[in-house]
Amino acid sequence: MHCHLPHPDRRAQCRVARAAALAAPRVVVWLAACIGFSFAAQAANGVVEGNAGRSLESVLRELHIDGVNLIFSSDIVSPQWRVVREPAAVEPLDRVRELLAPYDLALRRVGPRAYAIVLGEPTQQLVGRVLDRASGEPLGTARIELSPGQESVTTDRRGQFVFTRLRPGDYGLRVSRADYRGETVAQLSLPQAGASLVISLTPDTSPISEVVVSASRYQFGGSDLMSGVTLAAPQIRSQPAFGEDVLRATSRIPGLAQNDLSAAAYVRGGDSDEVLVLVDGFPLRQPFHSPGYQSLFSILDPAIVSQMEVFTGGFPARYGNRMSAVFDINTTSDTTKPDRELGLSFFNASARVAGRLPGTQRWDGLGMLRIGTLRYLLNAFAGNTSKPSYSDGFARVHFAASPATDVYGYALLSRDELHLADRDRGENGQVESQAGYVWVNAIHRVGEDAQLNVLLGHSTINSERAGTLSNPGIGTGVLDDLRRSETWDIQASWKWLANPRHQLEGGIDGSYGSANYRYTNAVTFDPTVAVFFGTPQQRSANIIAAPQRRSVAGFLTHRWRISPTLSSEIGLRAQRESGFGLAADARFDPRIALRWQLAPETALRAAWGRFHQADEVFQLRVEDGITAFETAQLSEHMILGIDHRLTNGTRLRLEGFRKTQTEPRNRFENLINPLVFFGELGPDRVRVIPDRAELRGIEVSAEQSREPWSWWATYTYSQAVDDIALAEVPRSWDQRHAVNMGVEWRQGPWDATAIFRAHSGWRTTPIATADNRGNVLGPRNSATLPRFATLDLRLARRWAVNPGELELALQLTNAANRENVCCRDFTVARQPDGTARFLTDAASWLPLLPSLSVRWRF
Repeated sequence: MHCHLPHPDRRAQCRVARAAALAAPRVVVWLAACIGFSFAAQAANGVVEGNAGRSLESVLRELHIDGVNLIFSSDIVSPQWRVVREPAAVEPLDRVRELLAPYDLALRRVGPRAYAIVLGEPTQQLVGRVLDRASGEPLGTARIELSPGQESVTTDRRGQFVFTRLRPGDYGLRVSRADYRGETVAQLSLPQAGASLVISLTPDTSPISEVVVSASRYQFGGSDLMSGVTLAAPQIRSQPAFGEDVLRATSRIPGLAQNDLSAAAYVRGGDSDEVLVLVDGFPLRQPFHSPGYQSLFSILDPAIVSQMEVFTGGFPARYGNRMSAVFDINTTSDTTKPDRELGLSFFNASARVAGRLPGTQRWDGLGMLRIGTLRYLLNAFAGNTSKPSYSDGFARVHFAASPATDVYGYALLSRDELHLADRDRGENGQVESQAGYVWVNAIHRVGEDAQLNVLLGHSTINSERAGTLSNPGIGTGVLDDLRRSETWDIQASWKWLANPRHQLEGGIDGSYGSANYRYTNAVTFDPTVAVFFGTPQQRSANIIAAPQRRSVAGFLTHRWRISPTLSSEIGLRAQRESGFGLAADARFDPRIALRWQLAPETALRAAWGRFHQADEVFQLRVEDGITAFETAQLSEHMILGIDHRLTNGTRLRLEGFRKTQTEPRNRFENLINPLVFFGELGPDRVRVIPDRAELRGIEVSAEQSREPWSWWATYTYSQAVDDIALAEVPRSWDQRHAVNMGVEWRQGPWDATAIFRAHSGWRTTPIATADNRGNVLGPRNSATLPRFATLDLRLARRWAVNPGELELALQLTNAANRENVCCRDFTVARQPDGTARFLTDAASWLPLLPSLSVRWRF
């Protein structure tokens, strides 16, 4: 494995990556042995009698046949299937074959005394038509979903559809089409259905609350929306994301820019701290592990997520104090049934439990504990290379106070520690952080048309950083950084469906935060280095601060179905912040969104809005000498998009956006290498003071899902530039061209996913050669790094065990082991005449990283 990282921080990262890759084969053998032992522990000693009418799946799970392992998946044996009749055979395996015969299933020997339940040869077909109920005209582009099996097809222009190679049995059929009410055929028996099936749909007059108006909205949850990519919770878990991260799964959405190391995202040219992350309505102000260095992983495990809505712009007025994007995450909804899971991988060991609380009927809960295993893996197989440590826990308790009232209590805690050292270069640093969120949410429904929500929550965010720098020829320095903060939140909101055409939504929220900062640093640079970068030879800071921050906001939104084809959402948000330098001025953000159904398969969307963002109490940038909060930033969004569905079910989307930031705040960056451990100790640290910013682009996406395959492809052309002194300067994360393509295959117990990502190289500041000497610093961000490309793969297999289900997954990040340049590092070479020559060398993102994971759900 090759990993060229000259800088000490980057070399330490490389050692972590290389150690993980070298340790992988040994850990694979170890985990495989554990899995083999678990299968060997399954015993069998007889066949249960008297099962006619029972669930076939449950009967098969209870079977015990002496010395035989019976292997099957719930994807093969549908939970809806029942035992048709009691088998008459005497031999145990023949009895099993009789149980399987009515559903065209068979036994296949897969090893000594091991049999797998497999699909028999399909023989039937289903043909039908979909018509308009009023006119009798055929309806093209209607989607037909057949279950079990989750197969789907789309009607042609004559309204016809066909399913081929089906197995005899009972099926459910779901028919849907834009602007029509869906129809369900609950019980359809093959082969009796034949070709005579005709389904009529009624034009949709659904209430406005069910109409998707927002532009730039993507839902990760499985509902059939023409508005963008859909991704069910199991698909979120199946994404080959580094560290099994729920937020990294969003990388498939156009407009997101992420570096290879961080889980944070730059959305449509905005900074990474402009994204609002919500969990069941509560804001996670620091949703990442290791926020003091690259925000490596999110603090949420995919196993607790049921769906996620992502707004990459133009989001409704109920969302505030962020001006780029919203990640609105909902946790698993139904926790009344017992459900447990254990997991182990190269990155995490986890345990999850859900179900009713013992001895109660109105209480249920969900709990999740996750511990990072990367530290133990490296210590066991690769020696003491580095010491990454992280863990998080989530708990939710639900009380059904009445048929109309539900009360939820939440707790989410995280901690992490990262220690990187390079003794040869004398660099040593450690970052520790903890975050805790506790909140209560009460929901009361007033009839079927109104709902009230009240939320009270508390957040704590603490961090410590300490380090030393002794880099010969560059500089020496030391820092100590201690931060403590807490914030109280209260929210009250309501929704009222006045009639099917009008919905009103409003609310108020307030927060109070306080913090304590104690920060010191001191750094001395080589005189030649200081002159080259235009920085003082010595810098120091000693800041003690105890800021407080208050905010109050209110919003009102009116959704109106103007006509059967035209819908609108008009909202206004007002907010006011005060404390520690913030001017106590009210700010008003109007927002408008329109959806026009041009044709049954085509929708046009437009949005415009203003979005303010003020610093939170924990965001005082004392490391760069900032001692008071700055004025709230302002961004104005303009979005125009069109969605279209082809007759074969492919969804197409074209969307253009323009974001104008008229009051961007100052920010601090490192010109040469933005990934150093302590950026403020670098001589290349600069303050960027933009007058305004222009963020614009065009996004094209296509997506199709036809079992067992699904695929997507996106292309984005964008520009992210700051206007500085009447000149346009590209932002450091500006990527003009970006491509994201993926394919998923699901067949029985197998899952496979492949994702290819590529984008133009990010911006950097060059060090040019003049008169054979490297002593010229080029204009900021005037050079472009080489383009980035990576292929990520994941293959998973599930087995039915007693009890439950076992999943084994192998994942390869950067499967082609491509060396993607992330940044450049610089060194100083002394010449014989005493002058200094500045040289740069490329540093790379992560190499090929394998990961093996095991999950047991029971």
